[in-house]
Amino acid sequence: EGTNTANEFENMYAAMCIAAEGFARAWALDPARQGNVEVALDTTFSARPMKTFVSGLNYMGEIWTALLEIFRGLAALPEEEQAALKSSSGNLDIILVPNRCPRGGPPQIISMQAVAIHHNGVLFRRMPVRQAFWEVGQDLAHHPAGEWALSNYYPPDLKDFFVRVLKVREVMTAAALQELAREQQQRERPTGRGLAAGRRGFGAQR
Repeated sequence: EGTNTANEFENMYAAMCIAAEGFARAWALDPARQGNVEVALDTTFSARPMKTFVSGLNYMGEIWTALLEIFRGLAALPEEEQAALKSSSGNLDIILVPNRCPRGGPPQIISMQAVAIHHNGVLFRRMPVRQAFWEVGQDLAHHPAGEWALSNYYPPDLKDFFVRVLKVREVMTAAALQELAREQQQRERPTGRGLAAGRRGFGAQR
């Protein structure tokens, strides 16, 4: 039976996130192994636990395509299923953005091996929905923030899902970026902690 509910796709996504963290930890412990790092994938979408193990080389070659397929599956869900996802997505760090590297990576190059080598196994940044944006306005055309526009990584057919369903900001302007910075300063003030996951590499130590 095919995957057809928001909950099932979210479970797949969560498993992918856990695997990315495990891959980063294994790589950091023994960078010399690189593609020989073994990755545990949680394939449990029912009450019965199950794990499968794949080589790091295969994992790096397939994770980006798998991530796109999960988002496309979510985008194809009926509206009532998408509504369930939409009700909780604002508080979840659900968008993975590939780290860049000089040797290339998604979307131009599917395999993330070069990204792993350049970032010591950390393939992604996590971007909270409230901080994410599809593209930047003209007033940020030359701003470093433009590097993290989702349109740089995700194909145009997923724009509607990110913007309409997940409520990602369609266009980030200079004013909106300043407002986000003020909100973040207010959140950080009581604890003095740094920026949330959006500025950290996915899988980095906490």
